[in-house]
This record gives sequence, C-alpha cells and structure tokens, in this order.
Amino acid sequence: MKKLLLFSFMLAFLANIKGQDYIPFPSSNTVWSEYFRAPVSTSLTSYYYRNILANKDTTIGAKTYHQLFYSHSDTVYDENSPAAYNGGIRESNRQ
Repeated sequence: MKKLLLFSFMLAFLANIKGQDYIPFPSSNTVWSEYFRAPVSTSLTSYYYRNILANKDTTIGAKTYHQLFYSHSDTVYDENSPAAYNGGIRESNRQ
C-alpha cells in the first residue's frame, strides 16, 4: 500500500514538471558585462569585461560564426571602439 501511495505521489509530481522556455541567443548588436574581482592575495584590481556580439560574421570550416569582442571600457560597441577580437560564437539546433 505504501509503495502504491508513493508511486501515485511521484506520478502526480512528474506530471507537473516543466523545463525552461527556449530563448534564442542574440545574433548581433548585443553587449553584456562580467565582473571580475581578483583574490585579495594578488595585486590585480577588480574590473568589468564588456562582451560584445557585433554585427559581423566569419566563416570557419563552412560554418558561420558571429564575431565576439571584449572591452574594458563602458562604451557600447561601434567600429571605432577599443574592443579586441575574442573569438566566435554560433547557435545550431538550439545549442
């Protein structure tokens, strides 16, 4: 009887479980920040990284990647910003 009751509760619980909704990763003109703080034992200071997904694409191995840049400045990315190329990012089949 206890096993049947436990199984019933588990079945009711599993029927109400939901995963998170799919939100596609932006493909261009996106800026987000990451805060970095060095451990106290080092001489480095704290700072923000600005990750910038620009409206530029590159092809590597027949696959298209969006170019990813980073900067330490507070400005939004434009063609004249001091952002450095950091790599590429792509989304395929919701991954």
